[in-house]
Amino acid sequence: MKSKNETILIENVHLIDGKGNEAPHQYVLIHNGKIKAISDHKLSFLHTLKFHPKKIDATGKTLMPGLIDVHTHLQGIHNHSEAESDDFLETKVQSLFTNNLFPYGITTIKDLGCPRHFVYKLRHKLQSGEILGPKFLMVGPNITAKEGHPAITLGGDNPWMRKELAAEISTIEEAKAIVQELAAHQVDFLKIVYQGGSYYYFDTELQIQKLSLNLVRALIEEGAKHHLKVSAHVRYQVDVAELLNVGIYGIEH
Repeated sequence: MKSKNETILIENVHLIDGKGNEAPHQYVLIHNGKIKAISDHKLSFLHTLKFHPKKIDATGKTLMPGLIDVHTHLQGIHNHSEAESDDFLETKVQSLFTNNLFPYGITTIKDLGCPRHFVYKLRHKLQSGEILGPKFLMVGPNITAKEGHPAITLGGDNPWMRKELAAEISTIEEAKAIVQELAAHQVDFLKIVYQGGSYYYFDTELQIQKLSLNLVRALIEEGAKHHLKVSAHVRYQVDVAELLNVGIYGIEH
């Protein structure tokens, strides 16, 4: 992992600034993790610097702001126990970041549903530098109705997955409590599931229960007290309209 105190001069790079502008053959000086200067010729004041930059020849390459993947599920549904989840964290996550994110310019991800203790452990490893990864935004378990998605769908008959993936609520008191719990774990957003009815999951027809709008309002209001915005998993246009009317911040899918 490179030190933020390192001084780097990227030479002869094609620059895209993220504001609609681009320029070829640029020289970019980075010091203490921040861009200090950009020029279309070798920076004339380099000889005045007290530090000697590491030079990177970027001929034929492009420099641009990092990309953001706003909807990821790092673990998917392939780990069915704490032991399997921990093994995935220890043996697969670093290569996933190294091989599937960084080469494509992705430097920030927003995870919208993984086992809760997996994301808590992953964040700790990222913060400590044990794992080199992207900026990591997380929601924790999905807040859903009793017998809602993903509790009875992805959780199915696996109690561990059901508890890790979903937080099932049916009262305003439970809504407030789960928001307070997730706020204490310092999640970045809250994700609710606003979906109900008859659906097939894994060739089985299930009756999925849906949060009431009163509970959605309570989650949004309690989230605001903790500076947490609420995003919603939703399937139908009519549900999107209902959520917008009660002040939802984000819509998934």
